[in-house]
Amino acid sequence: MTAAPARPTRIRKVATSLQYKMSRPGGATAAELLARAQANLDQQRDHALGLLAGDVNRLAALCEARAPGSEAQVYSLCSALVDVAGLLSIDPFYEAAYSLCETASRMEAAGTWRWPAVEVHVRALSLILLEPAVRSPAAARLLDGLKAVRDHAGRAS
Repeated sequence: MTAAPARPTRIRKVATSLQYKMSRPGGATAAELLARAQANLDQQRDHALGLLAGDVNRLAALCEARAPGSEAQVYSLCSALVDVAGLLSIDPFYEAAYSLCETASRMEAAGTWRWPAVEVHVRALSLILLEPAVRSPAAARLLDGLKAVRDHAGRAS
């Protein structure tokens, strides 16, 4: 007995409402969406700068207290500064905060913690906060000084 020939399988495309919606052009261009995102960030800028100032003040308090074991708090606070400054694209402040992270990391790794190195960075961050996004010649010199402190951090006395 011979088998009956197999019937070809038919694949049927079913249009769903999601497919229909996905195939239609969107309501905004990428440029419009980026502009909206930037506007939303700009609305939060003053609040974020206030948060940065609060963290800088907490760092200053840690420097003043110089409590044993507070080194990890220094790194945690300056890491948060880097995150917010990067989001807001405030380069000089970002660079100074990043330098403090590097300095803290190097000192911690070498076991040569020096509070004056942290204090210099905290004072610089306070100054830069006055005009956080301005890359002036004075800010550039200040950042160069912080690089020198960072490069010296972690070396044995």
